[in-house]
Amino acid sequence: MIEVFGAFFLLLFMGTIWRYIPHVPEAEVVRKSLGGVVMNFFLPGLTFSVLYKAPINAELWQVPLVAVASVMSSLILCYIFLGVFARFLKGITKKSIGALLLAATWGNVTYLGLPTITALLGEEYRRVPIYFDLLGMTPLLWTLGVSIADHYGNESSHMHILNTMKRGLRTVITLPPFWAAFIGLTFNIMGIPCPDFIMKVCSLMGDAVPPMMIFSIGLALRTPHIHHIIWIIPILIIKLLCTPFIAQHIAVIVGLEGYVLKASVIESAMPTMVLTMVVADRFHLDIDLLAQIIAVSTVLSFFSVGLLWG
Repeated sequence: MIEVFGAFFLLLFMGTIWRYIPHVPEAEVVRKSLGGVVMNFFLPGLTFSVLYKAPINAELWQVPLVAVASVMSSLILCYIFLGVFARFLKGITKKSIGALLLAATWGNVTYLGLPTITALLGEEYRRVPIYFDLLGMTPLLWTLGVSIADHYGNESSHMHILNTMKRGLRTVITLPPFWAAFIGLTFNIMGIPCPDFIMKVCSLMGDAVPPMMIFSIGLALRTPHIHHIIWIIPILIIKLLCTPFIAQHIAVIVGLEGYVLKASVIESAMPTMVLTMVVADRFHLDIDLLAQIIAVSTVLSFFSVGLLWG
């Protein structure tokens, strides 16, 4: 456990200090470039290879159900907190509330969750983060999450929530990893053989994904502002402690057990998703606040996941 997280911290640190190295491209440019390469090439390769070999069983609906329950429970808890205490949070705005809702609800289940599960449980459990993300969390981000961002990012109350969700759904079905998952599962279920050289290429791409993901998280981390801490602490409690507690019980109820159950709970405890920055930026939410929560939650998650693992 110490060796795994020590390696992760070192990769994060390397990404963080990139911005201080002279005569290199800007950290944000590198992060976006790495993200594009991972999203469009390496992650689809990994997704196909994992789902092509994954067992076809009840996990296909059990794990996504835990992911959906995690999202909804986090969202509800955050709504309750903000509904009761927002008036007492000095200087908070509608755009800040939108950022807090995204931060509390969507976790970094692929960029950090996938390498974490792989390192702790082994490659055979890589399927859990993929099920959790592509079949549960990401579709909700681009539909429900986009609708939330649209509502809190617009000064005037919008009247087209269904149209917003439809646009988000179209985004989901154009994502390369989504199609890689569909093709991988189709080949798996129908028993279609895949040439060995293609599987070898996908394996090499899969090995490259975890270090690039963690390094890119380091590129995105920023130092938090002290005056935002009072806003951030409740979100961290919801995201890192309350949500995995709820997910644990739901996972047991739906029938998960063993390492698949443990992997699903760890996934629910992942820090705030880096991809929420894309949504927040698109709808003009409080990017600075969201970036700070990503930074703090990422560092603290190594300790909270350690507690779950123990």
